Amino acid sequence: MDGYVKIYRKLLENPVFQNANLLKVFVWCLLKATYKTREVLVGLRMVELHRGQFIYGRHSAAKELKLKPSTLNGYMNTLKVLQILDIKPNNKYSVVTLVNWDLYQSSEEETDSKNNQCPTTNRQQTDTNKKVKKGKKDIYTHDFEEFYKAYPRLEDKRRIFNNWKACLKTYTVEQLMTACENYKKAKVDTDNQYLKSSANFLGKEKPFEDYLILQNEDKQETNRYRDLTNYEPGV
Repeated sequence: MDGYVKIYRKLLENPVFQNANLLKVFVWCLLKATYKTREVLVGLRMVELHRGQFIYGRHSAAKELKLKPSTLNGYMNTLKVLQILDIKPNNKYSVVTLVNWDLYQSSEEETDSKNNQCPTTNRQQTDTNKKVKKGKKDIYTHDFEEFYKAYPRLEDKRRIFNNWKACLKTYTVEQLMTACENYKKAKVDTDNQYLKSSANFLGKEKPFEDYLILQNEDKQETNRYRDLTNYEPGV
């Protein structure tokens, strides 16, 4: 496939940039997407692809990217959660759409023309995102940013922050950071897609409470509690 794609410097501020393999998958998606409407043959069926779309099969894609299919699937789902792409599956393949393709990949002439027209749904969504991002600098605290960078599975930042603030009513920043680090240690060999999302980790069920102390310290903590309360098994 010939041609080129544009990569904007604002990518440096995106959480995708913080994970090497996630960034690799994102750039791969950009390079795979068609730049004009066309039809492609998939099996014995002609499929129409619009700008910013491509046919995706996780096994062939995993082979091309030199990743495990399950691992690649986790990265693709993360990009979907971040609203960078959309995935429409069927029983044989999926059609992936880069959500803001026209905004970032159009020529200068096309971009100017679109700016003078009534906004499309994608453009309205982009404008909304810009407003949110503008406020984020004032809303997000340094402590939260550290947690967001440390947690192994990315998700919608605003939702995580709302749960973070709720947790701080009962727990300290140090406790939440400790839970995060302990969870990473406990799940170091776990595939990304099987990790708890960061918002759920801090959610109403409070699964982070199980990681406030290291698992190998649990017995010591339990024994210490028993000593303090004169606990006697069987009584």
